[in-house]
Amino acid sequence: MVSSLCIIHFTAILCACLAQTVTCANQSNPYSMLIQDLLDGYDNLALPVNNTDDIVDIALSVCLHQVEEIDEKHQQIILTSYIQQAWYDPYLSWDPMDFNGIIEVRIPAEKIWLPDTAIFNTVDDTYGRLMTDTNVVISHGGHVVWTTPALMQNSCKLDGTYWPFDKQRCEILFASWTYEKTQVKISTSIVHLENYREQDEWTLIDAFMSPCVTVLTHYRYEMSGSVLNMVLQRNPWFCLLFKMVPFVLVSGISVLVFLLPVESGEKMSLGITNLLTLILFYVEISHTFPSNEAKFPIIGTFYLAVICLVSASCTLTVVVLNVYHRKNCQRPVPWYIKRLFFGRYGLHNFVWYVPGRQQKSLTRLSSRRKHKSPIWRPDVVKQNILIGNSLLSASNTNTPLLSRKQYEESDKVLQTLTDMRCDVSQTLHRVQRMESHLHIKDDDDVMNSKDDFFVCTDWQKIAVIMDQIFFIILSTAALCTCLVFIISLTNGGVIAKRTVLDE
Repeated sequence: MVSSLCIIHFTAILCACLAQTVTCANQSNPYSMLIQDLLDGYDNLALPVNNTDDIVDIALSVCLHQVEEIDEKHQQIILTSYIQQAWYDPYLSWDPMDFNGIIEVRIPAEKIWLPDTAIFNTVDDTYGRLMTDTNVVISHGGHVVWTTPALMQNSCKLDGTYWPFDKQRCEILFASWTYEKTQVKISTSIVHLENYREQDEWTLIDAFMSPCVTVLTHYRYEMSGSVLNMVLQRNPWFCLLFKMVPFVLVSGISVLVFLLPVESGEKMSLGITNLLTLILFYVEISHTFPSNEAKFPIIGTFYLAVICLVSASCTLTVVVLNVYHRKNCQRPVPWYIKRLFFGRYGLHNFVWYVPGRQQKSLTRLSSRRKHKSPIWRPDVVKQNILIGNSLLSASNTNTPLLSRKQYEESDKVLQTLTDMRCDVSQTLHRVQRMESHLHIKDDDDVMNSKDDFFVCTDWQKIAVIMDQIFFIILSTAALCTCLVFIISLTNGGVIAKRTVLDE
């Protein structure tokens, strides 16, 4: 019993000594003494003013770090930044001489009064409230500085009319959540860009704060706030290289389907494949913009126009194939269609290739050559032979005196010429007989199928001419569409830039 009482007495004495040691240590630490003195009797729920008519002036500074993402589909912008607020608290001042010359101290933010500044157009789950698990810096004059990091996810009205050459303006509203402007006022606001890092897709053109903006909330209180205005310009090269250039190339190949011969059998398959590819591009780019977009993007109009042109090319290809593969060759081409395609001022004058035109040119060229070189005509050959005979006769009568050896040699030459004359005459007679026989045979064969052959040939010629005419028309339409698209984007981008900057 006595031993237990002694143990209890000894333990109480030890605890008292330890408490006294800790108290002495705290009293020897000037920072601990200063914090205890500042927080002794301090109410962090009360507005730090001496009179009810006084206003707490807040100096707001936003240090932008980076634009993380701009979501056109959901009309949102995500920023990383540092938000700094400074104000005067008369209950947090001291004389540095009383605390070993300490001029500032850092304490947890939740220990003192904090302004309830919030981001009004936020879309995250924190509802725009700032972090409170950081420290505040308090100077001896009562000046308080509170800096906190912030990942801001805010709504922003984005205009995708001139995508990808668009410039956007986003506004982020900072204001007190509950205090009226007669109690808390954001007097000054500054944006800092010293630590800003550019994003690959967006370039920050301008950023500024608009102070003293009053907001009328649903409580019918006027709050003092400030708006962060940012003007951003998109870098279009990524969108051009990976979304627009492939689309233009595929659409250009779709126009070339009219230059593909019908005999290949791939005209329709090429057109349908390109049409499906362009539709996939259109569906992909449609996911970039909101479904309730008030202004339809110009790029969407361009894609839709090109898809309509490619659809028209597929339809016209069906028409060309129908004309080319006419099964009923007994039906001749109507006279008005012939006049339209083969008349003096017909469509064949506007194309570069018509089947049979080159053959006629070669026939004319061959006849001209025969006319210029008539030596191979049979009558000319016969005339030359007669001239040779007369020369031979003259040579026999007017031959000078020769030696026996020379006479024998000349006799051999004359005999050779005579044999050649007979051979040529026989050859010419045989050629004339063969020519007359072939001419009679050809006339018998051709006259039976002449009409049907020319009917089929005319339909095929019309199909080839239609291919080239459709190629010219759709190529011109595609070039005009691209030109209108480029002019609309460039002019619209300049106008949009001026409008954004003027606002």
